[in-house]
Amino acid sequence: MSGGAAVGAAGGVSGGKLFAEANALWRSEGARGFFRGLGASWGRDVPFYIVFFSAYELLEGAVRTHLHDKPEDDLNPLAAFMCGGLAGSIGWATVFPSDIIKSRQQNASCGA
Repeated sequence: MSGGAAVGAAGGVSGGKLFAEANALWRSEGARGFFRGLGASWGRDVPFYIVFFSAYELLEGAVRTHLHDKPEDDLNPLAAFMCGGLAGSIGWATVFPSDIIKSRQQNASCGA
């Protein structure tokens, strides 16, 4: 590959191309360009973590109550994994529409 930066298997930009793009963003939009969509990110992340941790605590409590002889015992790793996975699914199902809005804001051009 001559004269350009390598593009990784995941489609990422490497080498000098990253700095060239960052420089172009800085020139066209200034520091503000690096923070485009930040408010929307917070609008997605804060509700996600509220739902995620609430769901995890409810699921963990239910597992401790119904599947353990002693509720103060630690959950086994599989039960903790399942509670976390289900809580994450519930959280993402809740905030997915706001993730689309966030992504569109971050990908919008300066004038849009």
